[in-house]
Amino acid sequence: MTYSKENLIEGCVEKLKTLGFVNATKENTLLDEVYTYHLKIFLNSLKGHTDNLDAAIKELMSKMK
Repeated sequence: MTYSKENLIEGCVEKLKTLGFVNATKENTLLDEVYTYHLKIFLNSLKGHTDNLDAAIKELMSKMK
């Protein structure tokens, strides 16, 4: 599977909603301090599976505040 920043954002929004953050959206996920805290933990847990996934994670994390 090919991973992209967009795929990861969609997955992150779903993950945040399962954690109870019902107001998480694609637009605010990378801007909110609380959301990014949880997303960094989630994304770090995904590292090491494929080079493509790692590259997408690196790109996405560079966009976080």
